Amino acid sequence: MTADTILLVGHGSREKSGNDEIFAFAEQWRRRQPGWRIEVCFIEFSDITMSEGLRRAATGAGRVLVVPLILNAAGH
Repeated sequence: MTADTILLVGHGSREKSGNDEIFAFAEQWRRRQPGWRIEVCFIEFSDITMSEGLRRAATGAGRVLVVPLILNAAGH
């Protein structure tokens, strides 16, 4: 059976701490749901782009659920 994957999409930040918040959230979710496959990517300001995130999430997945996480504190 092919696993479904959740792809968490953060906005991305020039500040490492901003992106680290998304990684920490993903890790908390993984600990609570160890059977779930969870990947992370960012819209900008990260090496893990949307394209890369989708590629990772789709590899071996039956379905990919994309969850935008763009409600954390930010400034433009």
